[in-house]
Amino acid sequence: MARYYRVAVEPTLFGWSAVVRDWGRIGCSARRRLDLYDDEDQAVAAADRLLRSKLRRGYGPG
Repeated sequence: MARYYRVAVEPTLFGWSAVVRDWGRIGCSARRRLDLYDDEDQAVAAADRLLRSKLRRGYGPG
């Protein structure tokens, strides 16, 4: 089964930073999760942890 996982750090309208995660099967509608952080440095650190975890589980950079 072909799956994908996308992680991005994006600003919010209220001045926070969000780690946006999308995942699912290729060709189907995705699931999405937003995790909010006070500043961009915290969000980038969280996104890096997530990326390392997913690379260990077999996801590749796309």
